[in-house]
Amino acid sequence: MTRHDFTSRGYECNGVICNGVEIKARYGVISDAGARNTFGRLLPPQVSAMQVNPLIAAGAFEPSFQLVYLFVGLDTDDQSLNLPATNLWVVNGWNHDEQWDALDQASSIDDLDFLPVVFISFGSAKDKGFRELGGNGNANLQLLAPVRMEWFQNPKWEGTKVQRRGQEYQDEKEKWRDRLLEYLYEQFPELRGHVTFTNVATPLTTKFYLNAQWGENYGLAQSIARFQLPTQLFLHTETEVKGLFMVGQDTSFVGVLGVLGSGALAASSLSKRAAMGLYMEMVLSRGTE
Repeated sequence: MTRHDFTSRGYECNGVICNGVEIKARYGVISDAGARNTFGRLLPPQVSAMQVNPLIAAGAFEPSFQLVYLFVGLDTDDQSLNLPATNLWVVNGWNHDEQWDALDQASSIDDLDFLPVVFISFGSAKDKGFRELGGNGNANLQLLAPVRMEWFQNPKWEGTKVQRRGQEYQDEKEKWRDRLLEYLYEQFPELRGHVTFTNVATPLTTKFYLNAQWGENYGLAQSIARFQLPTQLFLHTETEVKGLFMVGQDTSFVGVLGVLGSGALAASSLSKRAAMGLYMEMVLSRGTE
């Protein structure tokens, strides 16, 4: 949690408290926990309200979508199986809005006879180092599919840890394994009989490892409201709380570039030397193009 004081200038964040140990910050505190955790859990309600209430009113504080992952190991190398070194998006149709609306309204996967999209990524085929090391004659790939956290809300699983959720949860994961494998075999029927390893991760897995309370993968939802100017001002790296800075996808946009950019902005806000260094680096890099 953050260490904070009320001063004559208002609320000020000047350190953190971790496991009872207080760590004071000379320049400020930088949070990479995401907007929902930073403002919703690390700050007292009377302080977080001034940052959260405008976002809620604008409809920009909703979590992003949730995913089920399937990790697949194969007993043959990529070249022998002729696997592409690309990503594949398998869409169910071209009316994306209609299909995503159906997903949002479904109380369980049984209400749908489709998934709007399934993403397939061929990790080992894209990894030159894996191929150079031989890969032990194996290959691997990953599948991702959008789901709803509500589908995995079971009182028996609430607050449980990985590998401690019981047989009912394992049965649910096996259903998703079989479902996603069928999507894989539809695109690559030659892979039947070559799958030697599978592992499924659900939004509960994401919640456990990333502390994302709704199992979301990308922080705040990437909605139109999220990118309106007033919302962007409230999600700036320099927050409304003096001494508290935020980095990560919620301050800009998802992806590596968005996260890197937020780090540069936060560093520039904290240190004039860092700001000058970043400026000089940009100038010098342009001169070498």
